[in-house]
Amino acid sequence: MPCVAIRRKPSYLSRSVSALGVTLFTVLTLPALADENSFRFSLEGSAAVMDSKSGKGDYYSLSAKAYLDPIKLDASLPYEVAPFYKRISNVFIGALKGEYTGLRLVRGGSILNSSDFQSETLGLKLADNDSPLWGEFYYTRIGKSNYEFSDGSSDTSEARDAYQITAGWFINQELSVYGFYGDDDATAYGAGMRGLLRLDTRGVIEGSLQYWQSEYETEHSALINNQVRNLDNIDYKTTAWSYYLSYYPQAQTALTFAHRYFNHGDDDTKSEHLSIAISHFVTDQLRLAASYLDVSHEKNGSVSGRFDHDITKVSLSYRL
Repeated sequence: MPCVAIRRKPSYLSRSVSALGVTLFTVLTLPALADENSFRFSLEGSAAVMDSKSGKGDYYSLSAKAYLDPIKLDASLPYEVAPFYKRISNVFIGALKGEYTGLRLVRGGSILNSSDFQSETLGLKLADNDSPLWGEFYYTRIGKSNYEFSDGSSDTSEARDAYQITAGWFINQELSVYGFYGDDDATAYGAGMRGLLRLDTRGVIEGSLQYWQSEYETEHSALINNQVRNLDNIDYKTTAWSYYLSYYPQAQTALTFAHRYFNHGDDDTKSEHLSIAISHFVTDQLRLAASYLDVSHEKNGSVSGRFDHDITKVSLSYRL
């Protein structure tokens, strides 16, 4: 079945967010651009492929970020994390679009074969080198998704809004703690910490530890006598612990290992996310990155929608 693009009139809120984003970017980039050893603006594009026994998927993203002050690049901090530890305020705009095919998932009493998704995000971070406090706000407009089912029927979900607020505190120049709260279909909240460990001439390690919890209501279905039957909705929560370790042998290069462990409250099963990533600044402006994520579930199933899968992603960013 050919893919048909659906045009929708942007909501007032969506148009207002776009206008605000353009205005903020204009204000931030009006001053002279940073010199060759620093930057105050970055652009990034990425592409990813998902593969599993339950189907395949791909998505693409574009984003831009503007900083209130130029960020100087030197050997004192890894290029990857210099904006965070130098505590520079910024504005972020991003867009994501993707599609899943060959899913074979039970949804709403039917078998879902394919779906697409899209979103736009506007973010604002406030930080200052003279204050230990910092905060972030991200607003996401999640667009309509189109669903195609095995019986030939189709459906379209309504667009919705989501947001996340984060507040943090720098204990010292290289260690910060934070807490966050977000609202979408699910309410999520948690806390974490991240910091640097210097290895003298052998480089730098950055580590992070985070706890996350989500509470939401979900539809339940089951196959009974070869027929899909809808069951009562259930409220439940999912919890997760995660950490990552990034090793910087030099300021331009990062090697990262990340692990996230989930406990799903609906059926008391576990899931694990393991990922590895590498990034390198070819020049002070151009960065290349690649990552691989492996997701495994204690229980796989077409009803739960949880299948083992992997995601391979590549990205390119440019700073000026």
